[in-house]
Amino acid sequence: MAVRSSNGYLGIVKQSVKGTAIAPTKFCRLSAEESLEIVQDIYEARTLNGDEELDAVYKIGNKPGGTIPTLVRPDLAAAIMAFVLGADSVVTGTVHTHTITRADTIPWLSIERKVDNIERLEDCKINQVVINGAAGQPLALDASYMGIDSDIVTTATATYETDEPFMFFDGTFTVNASSDTTIKAFTLTINRNLKEIVTTSYKRDDMLEAAFSIDLNYSLVFQASDAKYPAILYGAGTAIVDTLHDGAFIATF
Repeated sequence: MAVRSSNGYLGIVKQSVKGTAIAPTKFCRLSAEESLEIVQDIYEARTLNGDEELDAVYKIGNKPGGTIPTLVRPDLAAAIMAFVLGADSVVTGTVHTHTITRADTIPWLSIERKVDNIERLEDCKINQVVINGAAGQPLALDASYMGIDSDIVTTATATYETDEPFMFFDGTFTVNASSDTTIKAFTLTINRNLKEIVTTSYKRDDMLEAAFSIDLNYSLVFQASDAKYPAILYGAGTAIVDTLHDGAFIATF
């Protein structure tokens, strides 16, 4: 009988310490079985005086990782943003308020997938988060992660967030401190550029945060009176300028 990915889930939780995986507390349904994978690196040994066949094949690396593709809902999205940026100050109330900022180090996570069996990855970090918004569509989030170890576990109790996903038209947009109603789409990419450390094991020993970067692309309906385009290329003048235009983009949902 075929295994249906719709019966499975992805789960995630912040670990208290490195080296101890725990059961997830936040879940999303699978959108593809390829959301978690364990890549095994191999070494093919040949001798100079051997025949055409390999002498041996050795396992030299074990690298868990994958992506979490999900629609943007308040609880899971806030958690993932805190995991990739690193610092989360929460004011609790009827609606919790998160102030999430960048930290030099980000937390260790346990990430779990259930399809038929249940694979739990230990000591994961989120490397990159991409948020996509487009007119008439729900916001979508893809978080890519790397891990150190994995195991098969036997228990599973998944509970899913009941809040509806944010729709593009639920948001307000501010460009250069001015409200803008002509935004058609945007893509926000946060990258920690994790560097894997491998020493005396076939597994990763560590993942270190490297060069932090945020990239934004957005499209908007161009209007004759709009000053954004000439400001970017012409510095609000009439000739190409050799400096980059400063600005800010804020999407609030």
